[in-house]
Amino acid sequence: MSLALLILANRHEQIIAANIDRWGHVFDEIVVGIDSRSDSAVGAAMIGRVDRLLYVEGIGHFANSSWLLPMASTEWALILDSDEVISDELGAQLAERAMFDTTANSMAVPMRWCWPSSSSYLNDEPWRFDPQIRLVRRSTFQANYPTDVHVAVEMDGPIEYLDAPLFHLDLVLNSYAERSDKVLTRDTESATQMAGFAGTINSVYYLPEERDGQLTTAHALDDDREIIDSALQHAATVARSPRVTTSKNLHIEEIQRIGIAQNQRFLDGDASIGIVSSPAQVIAGKASPVEVRLTNNTRRTLWPRVNGRGVAIGWVARSRAGDEIATGRGELTVPLRSGQSTLVITWILIETYLGECSICLDIVDEGRFWFGVDQHVNLEILAAGSTF
Repeated sequence: MSLALLILANRHEQIIAANIDRWGHVFDEIVVGIDSRSDSAVGAAMIGRVDRLLYVEGIGHFANSSWLLPMASTEWALILDSDEVISDELGAQLAERAMFDTTANSMAVPMRWCWPSSSSYLNDEPWRFDPQIRLVRRSTFQANYPTDVHVAVEMDGPIEYLDAPLFHLDLVLNSYAERSDKVLTRDTESATQMAGFAGTINSVYYLPEERDGQLTTAHALDDDREIIDSALQHAATVARSPRVTTSKNLHIEEIQRIGIAQNQRFLDGDASIGIVSSPAQVIAGKASPVEVRLTNNTRRTLWPRVNGRGVAIGWVARSRAGDEIATGRGELTVPLRSGQSTLVITWILIETYLGECSICLDIVDEGRFWFGVDQHVNLEILAAGSTF
């Protein structure tokens, strides 16, 4: 098992250096991307600390460190932003490596938003429960590469939720005025209102001063307070454990082309379905099974649905006139590896329609796409009490 640290940044070199100086021994590979427009001090602080230093052009206003996933060569990667600090508990678990003995392909890390000082963090919603996918297994399919700015990666397969946190220092690194400007810029690009709160997602998260009432905070553990304070005061001078740093100039579009090509290999080949058995007649309001053989000839694993994500057999029933009358899913119950096939029982339930209809079945990757390998069966829907 091998582990990389990935950071894409344009400032906060002292925070990056502090993380690397404390936890660099944990990582087999450290890749840092620097916005090519950044102050030269940011890149200079990385020399001797990282294995690969990328000067990245074309980033725009904001960056997403997950864009660097194609640049790693390890099995696993920790995605870190430049204003985040690895907690003592998480660093220790990364060093032990036992956490990677898992069937999960990604791990969500709780984010602690430090405020109003480095010694405490917000313990109210929405900050209190803010798990973010930051540890990913690179040898699996990433469903949303490249991600939008500030959108977490979505890897195929199970997610494991960790207790060991990261600390987010944005609210203590930047003044209210600086954060207000950031919110204004982000809201110009995407001003999504946050459900249950007065304001956009950006304003709610980044301007806690505007929340009505007293906010609840929790104190960071002593070891974490020392780590956070040390990062805020860190002098990014000489690297403590020097690495041989190679540097390269790249455009963000080139990195993303590499990522798309790497990801595409998981989609090579096709998945298919075939009808094994199907009734000719069914009773309205009574579920009836259609047996479907699902074969996976892609290079990815097809995972069962969990929390609205995963693969299923989707079906749509239409009347002879072409009107949609019912829909449903047949559940994949076990992971289906490349080259494997399995039988999926798909229950068809049509409540009120009577007469002939057509059932279209296809493979669906929930929330992402349909495979377009349609199979059709024709049924006659009979009234309750009918015999056949």
